[in-house]
Amino acid sequence: MKRWTLTALLVLAGCSGLGERDRAWVRDEVRRSVRSALAERERPSAYEWVEPQFQMVHEPAHIEGGAFHPAQERSVIIEAGEWRAAPQRKKREIRRER
Repeated sequence: MKRWTLTALLVLAGCSGLGERDRAWVRDEVRRSVRSALAERERPSAYEWVEPQFQMVHEPAHIEGGAFHPAQERSVIIEAGEWRAAPQRKKREIRRER
């Protein structure tokens, strides 16, 4: 990521103070960084987000600690959201998706 930041900074600065050899180096670094960033984005993740499960529960009116609590609907978390290991897919399945 540091390489990407450095090369982007040099490109945005216009490379005005650099010689031809340095400009070629910056251009090659930018291309390499962009290619690696795109390759990372296309690679399937090892983890997937599983959303939390909620359920609406009717809570009847009650008195608690001397205070009256009216009847209400309350959301209750049945299962918390979490990152789980993605199921292992075969290379053939990944190729079909592309």
